[in-house]
Amino acid sequence: MRFWRVCFTSDGAWEILRWSKARFVMLTRSALASLAKKKPEYDLVILVSPDYELDANAALLRYVQRRLTVAFVHNSDFNQTQRLIEVAAGTADELRLNSSRASSALVDQGSSVVRVGSRGALEHTAAGNLVASDVRLVTLSPHTAASLAEATGRPTEWILAVYPFQPRTDCLQATEVDLLGRCLKGFGMQGKFSNLRRNYSSIWRQLQGRRAELTTGPAAPLFGIRLLGKGQGDRLGIPPELEPHVTLLRRLHFRTFYEAIHHTFALIPALASNKYYSHKFSSTILSSLISGTPMIADRRFLSAYGMFNESEVYLQREGEQEVDVMLRVLRTPAEQLLAVRRALLDLRARLNVRARLFLKEELEALCAGSVGWRDRVNAGKGAAAGEAGRGG
Repeated sequence: MRFWRVCFTSDGAWEILRWSKARFVMLTRSALASLAKKKPEYDLVILVSPDYELDANAALLRYVQRRLTVAFVHNSDFNQTQRLIEVAAGTADELRLNSSRASSALVDQGSSVVRVGSRGALEHTAAGNLVASDVRLVTLSPHTAASLAEATGRPTEWILAVYPFQPRTDCLQATEVDLLGRCLKGFGMQGKFSNLRRNYSSIWRQLQGRRAELTTGPAAPLFGIRLLGKGQGDRLGIPPELEPHVTLLRRLHFRTFYEAIHHTFALIPALASNKYYSHKFSSTILSSLISGTPMIADRRFLSAYGMFNESEVYLQREGEQEVDVMLRVLRTPAEQLLAVRRALLDLRARLNVRARLFLKEELEALCAGSVGWRDRVNAGKGAAAGEAGRGG
């Protein structure tokens, strides 16, 4: 069984892959000439967020013979979904489309190439330039899976594998004396500094309106805002009176990044677009699960990101703003705070079981030359696996 992973996308992706110590073959644009010469064969190819680097994926995949391609699509509002499927499958239309983007030949007309049958078994043809692959469309959350399935007319699964980060100083092990104000302090907002992604101005207005409660009395030693990501801080519009309470942490190494988040009370998603509830996946989800730091979330958020339930977040109730939840969290007893964190880590473990089951069934199907996960779900045999990914 040969396994290959293509990943071009998120900042620091290579650092994460090295950190994971997984055994796989990783190929980049620099390997294009070697691929064109060797035309390797793989049983499984996994595309990570191909909607971000579709041309680069197409350039590499036209030389790779494969039985199954799993495409993890980040956002379902991608406007080239049909071409993405063709790139993943290696269909004739896709090969013709890419011929205009590259000068080198795709596959010699006289060569013997591998075609994948409808049930995943390898079939050989004497000539031709088509290398077809079975394709699985996968997203990272229930709402993006539903919207991608609607857009493509194809079955779509959601799988969220989470790196099991272990902080150097685990606040779950802290005493009550050391927890509040020492191990845990302030709140975090993570990701690229962009008002298109996070509604910073709404958070600033809320904090200005309750500044006295946050910066005096018992809350004062516990309060602060950490902005973790990259970008220009002067674009965030931080009010001068809040600047002493806001810390910008730019371009941190991944361990430092998650360690810094772990030591905050909660993450604030502050989603700036309704598309994050229908078509887009928020990176705050993974930062929460990796670091073990709960989010502030309302029921609309929980409805979209259905793998969470109320026990794994700090719930923003009807009529509340984020600042109301922040003040309530700062007054919450230590044991109750830690209970939410434990529930979040339990969810992380369940999500990883679900991800392992998905890969296990696809690999077993490849080995058997039979049907895989999608077919089993359609036959009603995947219900138990789906339940494993939900909280509660």
